[in-house]
Amino acid sequence: MFLEDVTHMYRYYAKNAKKVNVRTTYPKILSRPNPSAEFVKSSPNYDLYFDKSGLLIECTQLDKNQKIIFKYNEFSLLEKLEIFGIGSKYVTETTTFYYDDERRIIQELVSESGYGDDNDDGDPPEIYYDYDGSKMTMTLPPDLNCKDLGTFTYIHNQLNQVIEEKGVRNENELINWYRNEYNEKGQKIKEISLDENGNPEGFDEYSYNEKGLETGFKSMNKEGVYNGYYNDRLYQYNEKGDWINHVLTDEFGAPKIIYDREIEYF
Repeated sequence: MFLEDVTHMYRYYAKNAKKVNVRTTYPKILSRPNPSAEFVKSSPNYDLYFDKSGLLIECTQLDKNQKIIFKYNEFSLLEKLEIFGIGSKYVTETTTFYYDDERRIIQELVSESGYGDDNDDGDPPEIYYDYDGSKMTMTLPPDLNCKDLGTFTYIHNQLNQVIEEKGVRNENELINWYRNEYNEKGQKIKEISLDENGNPEGFDEYSYNEKGLETGFKSMNKEGVYNGYYNDRLYQYNEKGDWINHVLTDEFGAPKIIYDREIEYF
């Protein structure tokens, strides 16, 4: 598990939350014996535990049947996470995080049971970070899960927003290339997809509600014509104004994914 996965968990945090339960389902059409629909469990499926300062200290990941413990250094930077099977006292995977003198992440190293010198299938997963002014480069060397080299570059503006991101496989195969635009509130309002020559291929436009939550996006071709891909998000809130139900719908209003969030506060 890498830092990106932890960042995703933090998206479900609410101010002063002690525990957050997240349950995700999607509607599935059944054709036998009679046409009907049911809601099927999906991912993520978390029980998240936070301390009073808002740091994530434990996660029960039900869809993967595992528990994660988070450990921090004196600067409240994530130093290590340990993964256990639910009900087990043995660590199955550990990720260690390293930082430079400016407290920037420079390495993530995964150590999993079964890795070792006698393993001929490859090295454990790891990520390296390099910085050059406004540019950050993230490198994923080949490992036992993937035999390709991945290089991802991110260029930031003065507000530390990512204005350009590019992914390359094995130094010559383009994975993706985007440019981002933001409004005066710091919200990303446009993501422009670029081809191998850096020319626009199309873009996604994002919209937000009065609480600053994303309400949807629609995809356009390079001429600005809607290309038939659209998502909308509907929210329900508790008495504190935090969302407790979030439905992702298609352009016809049909639910695609349903998120339920139960919050226990300090």
